Amino acid sequence: MDNPALLRCRRAVSEEPGNPRRQLNLARVALQAGQISEAVEAAKEAEKSSEHRVSARLIIGRTLLINGDLAAAEKIAEEVLAQQANAEAHNLRGEARGNLGRASEAAVDFAEAAALNPQQPAFHYNLAIALQLQGNFLAAIDSYRRVLEIDPSNHQATNGLAVTQVSAALYPQAIGTFQGLLERWPDDARSWAGLGAALQFQGKYAKARDCYQRAIAIDPDLVEAHSNMGTVLQGLRDIPGAEASYRHALKLNPRHQDGLAGLASVLDWQGKYQEAMEVLEAAVSQGSHHPDLLVTWAGLTRRCDQQEQAIGRLQKELGRQGIPQVASERMNFVLGDLYNDMQKYDNAFAAYRRGNQLKNVQFDADGFSRMTKNVSDYFSRERISQIEPSSFGENMIFIVGMPRSGSSLIEQILASHPNVFAAGELSYLSDLVFSIQAKTGRQQEFPFCLDQLSGKDLAAAAKAYMEKATEGIAEGETRITDKMPSNFIHLGLINLLFPKARVIHSKRHPLDIGLSCYFQNFSAVGMQFAFDLENIGHYYRAYKRLMDHYRQVISIPMLEVVYEELVEDFEAQVRMLLEFVGLEWEPACLEFHRLGRNVITSSHAQVRKPVYRDSSGRYKNYQDYLQPLVDILGDDLETWRQ
Repeated sequence: MDNPALLRCRRAVSEEPGNPRRQLNLARVALQAGQISEAVEAAKEAEKSSEHRVSARLIIGRTLLINGDLAAAEKIAEEVLAQQANAEAHNLRGEARGNLGRASEAAVDFAEAAALNPQQPAFHYNLAIALQLQGNFLAAIDSYRRVLEIDPSNHQATNGLAVTQVSAALYPQAIGTFQGLLERWPDDARSWAGLGAALQFQGKYAKARDCYQRAIAIDPDLVEAHSNMGTVLQGLRDIPGAEASYRHALKLNPRHQDGLAGLASVLDWQGKYQEAMEVLEAAVSQGSHHPDLLVTWAGLTRRCDQQEQAIGRLQKELGRQGIPQVASERMNFVLGDLYNDMQKYDNAFAAYRRGNQLKNVQFDADGFSRMTKNVSDYFSRERISQIEPSSFGENMIFIVGMPRSGSSLIEQILASHPNVFAAGELSYLSDLVFSIQAKTGRQQEFPFCLDQLSGKDLAAAAKAYMEKATEGIAEGETRITDKMPSNFIHLGLINLLFPKARVIHSKRHPLDIGLSCYFQNFSAVGMQFAFDLENIGHYYRAYKRLMDHYRQVISIPMLEVVYEELVEDFEAQVRMLLEFVGLEWEPACLEFHRLGRNVITSSHAQVRKPVYRDSSGRYKNYQDYLQPLVDILGDDLETWRQ
């Protein structure tokens, strides 16, 4: 059925075919109705009139844009702008330039259009998209908000705002925006998937999984929901489920870049390096620019000794105009790894430094030092001596220390014993601290808020932790490891909740730790210190002071394992470990690299190799760059083994 407005315009033109105003109206309505040929014909008639020529030319330019003749559309806009300042002409040229891949030029045009006609929401919306494509997320957010001031019910702008808030790491705001969207459009699968992404980036994997399940229930063919589900399940250590989700996404779209990168990543975690390379081979050879895919592929070349090929590809990619900051950051870190493998240490450090500078995160060194001092003051020898004996934690082993100190190796050795369930890096103690603060009304910071808890409250907290930590435990596994390194902060709380537990303190030369932290592109909460050498030094000093204190006051047994001694005298150290945790000798612990376990940490590749000494003293290759860390560490460089 024909559009009534279009029929009226046709009648008006038929009654007075020489009237340019009526021809112009017909051109506009025909364009809106998708009748492109009719719109062009009417516009050509209208442009014969000098009064209507500009408007008619812009309609013709719009039809060229729709038909994909971008250069011709841009030329018409420029003709108009050579004669006058015109919002529609700037918008047309912006759309043409944006579709030609010139996002920065497009943004200038859209900004001009919005300045000339600030009440037109389409101009602000187009500007937001152009800014978003350039990675200028905060400015894009402002433009989306301007659209919504003019048109509060604009679904596209609300969704764009939420997506950009995720890109800008404004996750709480994004969650609120998506929730508002879903209140009005509860069956919007993409908004459920977007909410899942915002929760996922906050580490709330279980809630994110629920959102992706809702999205898939509404739209089973939503590829992004399946692919993102794979990432969440990977974070939840459900490796078979993650692989199945990625494969489902690729069944829906075999060329889906996120799905390809995710599947290769999960195969990498499982040590299936060649299969992972084969997953990415076609996309890489066809010139993919997808950052996750290229970073995963480049990491895999390290397992297959093909680093030179990856270095050339990443350097070329980093030379492209308009590469997003996060992509550049990730590529620089993996480029550093590749150069380090090839012993090109100056090039490696330069790449790592660029990656760290791009992280653009803040660490409050004074605040962290103050917090650790509060913890040491609170958990005094007197307070800990008053802990009532209980049976909680008799099967728990807490592996603590600085990140990159060898804790993954220790965990993998213990995991090779049939009586050990390796639970990985659990966030449950940190979650417990937040819940305690919430329970006490946040009137006091940790650890002083513990004074408001009763013995019953503490017992309930310990029970809740144990229920989560033992999920997935198998028959015969009598020991459970929690290797969250930052639990060194909570040793006093551990002593309070689990007085029968054991602690293994992983130690390593502080310069090797600092260098390894600086070279790692951490994304976990609490790692903000790792992207600056001075901040690493401040964090290390606070850690060492707190551990020196705990060594004197805690009542639970603690074994200190020095990484350098572990790799030098491996069997003796493994025997010491097993004796400490109360387990019989198991030869398989010497063959830890043969264990078919999924390791969800940054050390997943290292623990698949036999013990090696290459990482000890690695800092000597980079001594010329480490003076800021050396200056902060001071005497700790001499006393770290004590």
